[in-house]
Formats: sequence, structure tokens, C-alpha cells
Amino acid sequence: MGDAILIRMTHRVRIEPSGREFDVEGDDTLLEGALRAGLALDYGCGNGNCGQCRARLLAGEVRRTRHHDFTFGEAELLDGAILACAVAPASDIVIEAGEADSVTQIPQQRVTTRLLEVRTLSDELAAVSLRPPRSQRLRFLAGQHATLTAGDLPPLELGIASCPCEELRLEFHVPRLADAPLTAALLDGDLRHSTPITIDGPRGDFVLDRDSNRSLVFIAIGTGFAPVRSLVEHAQALEQAPHIHLERLPLAPHGLYLENLCRSWVDAFDDFSYTARDGPAGRDELTDFAATFANKHLGSDDCALFIAGPARFAQPLADALAEQSAQVPLRITSVGCPA
Repeated sequence: MGDAILIRMTHRVRIEPSGREFDVEGDDTLLEGALRAGLALDYGCGNGNCGQCRARLLAGEVRRTRHHDFTFGEAELLDGAILACAVAPASDIVIEAGEADSVTQIPQQRVTTRLLEVRTLSDELAAVSLRPPRSQRLRFLAGQHATLTAGDLPPLELGIASCPCEELRLEFHVPRLADAPLTAALLDGDLRHSTPITIDGPRGDFVLDRDSNRSLVFIAIGTGFAPVRSLVEHAQALEQAPHIHLERLPLAPHGLYLENLCRSWVDAFDDFSYTARDGPAGRDELTDFAATFANKHLGSDDCALFIAGPARFAQPLADALAEQSAQVPLRITSVGCPA
């Protein structure tokens, strides 16, 4: 009876030395709660084997909810050592734990995943889901990219479309590219379920400023929506930005894919707005769009701008917007976006 009551409760966790706080619900582990809240606690396997998620309990009580093979010495246990992937809070608690505050603190990794699903999104575009092994997870920050390799096919660089909180599933939006045989193998069904696909990464600095309270403005051009989706979901989990705006400029042949997802964000979050426009046709159209967009969304110093899409569109748009709003922090990526 007592355990059942505990499992239904929500407890507050404070991390030292950062002072960040998050809630853990029910039987979730500390690691699961932190990832769901958009926090980047140190961890490796997520299954109690490696010990990289070790933390120290400073106040409150925890209870073990997951099996773990990693063991602490008696002195470490007396000092409050715990594994964040294996315990849940039994009260409001304070822990000492490592966190990644920048891309330089995320290690480069090689993870051999298994092909889980290939789901058609639009013409010549699919969402590819990969499952990491039980013994290893890919640790990354929202907005980063990675390299995919299958067999002897040339490697493929893509933005990660899933949020870091989805540790058991990695998603990539894969367009058909004439010079990338792996894209054809995935879209045409040549790779079967559970085919090994190796991921190397993560890389890139198209990420949020962890301690910023600025409003966030995203422009996703074509398949640039992949890393933007990861960032939007991450920002929603952090609950720091006063407002989030997403502007989408679709490109042929992929069009405005996952439109219902964007509409669902509008319905679910009061501080989220979304606009879909016709895709850019040329430099003149981009210049006109930039002037109108800057006046509407970049009039305040308290926002940050993120642009993702093919370089031939994203770079001139970034240049035009920088002229209009030089005071606004800007990040841009074109990885995995066909020209």
C-alpha cells in the first residue's frame, strides 16, 4: 500500500551545483525525469551498467526502482552515492550531479543501433527510427547532427529529429539524395527491420543556450524541420522561453510534412505560435520575407533566432535577417538538407 502511494506521487529534485530543478513523477528514475525536463545529466548506458550517471544524494530519500550491475564501494554508499538511472525519489531531494552545459561537454560516441521503422512522410522523404542497444545510448543535445553508416554504403550526415528525452528511439528525416545510396536503401526498403546502422556523433552547435530566458524564433526551410523539431520539443520541456515561434517554408518535393504535429503544438502550448508559408523561390523573395519577418518577430532584443535549411536558402536569409536585426543572436545549420 505504501509503495503504491509513493509511485503515484510527484517529487521535486534540485541539482547542485547548478541549482536547476525538475519534477519526477511516479516510478520514473531520476535520469528519466531529468531528460523529460530537458536537462542534460551525465549518463552513458541508462541501464545501470556503466556508472556514468553516478550522483550524490545530499538531502531527502530515494528508492531503487531498476536493477543495476554497477556497484559502489561501502565508503561511496555512506557518502550518498546513487545511480540516477536506477533510483526514484521517495521525497523531495537534493542531489549533486554532473551536467552538460555546452556541446564541448558531450563526448563523441559510436553507437550501433537497429533499424526500427521507416515511415513515409511525403514524396521522397521518410522518418527513420533507430533503436540503440540496451547497453549504450547516444547522448546529444537537441539540434545536433550525426553520421549514419550501414554496411559498406557511404556515410550519411543528418540532423537528429528526436528529442534527447527519447533515449530509446532516435529519429532522422531522410530525403532521397542522388549522391547518397543509403537514402535510397532506406526509402526503397532494401534495409530490413533490425538492420545494424552505426551512428557517429553528435556534432554541431545548433543548440539552445541552456541558461537563456529569451524567446525563441525558429525558421525551418524544407527538411531543416528535423533539427528544429528536436529544438522545439526540447524548449517546451525546459519551460524557460517566454514564447516560441516556428515559421516553416516548405520546399518541393517534400512539402509541408508533419503539419499536424505543428498544429498540435499550437493547441497544447499557450506560448507557442506557428506559421506556414510558401517556400522561397529566389533571393528577392527572401529579402522581402526577411524585412517583414524581422519587423514582426525580431523587434525585441530578448529573442534568439535559429534557421535550418538548404544553404542556398538558409545563408542568404540569415544574412538578410542579420542586417535587419543585428542585435538578435543567430544560429544556422544546413546539415542533411538537400540543396
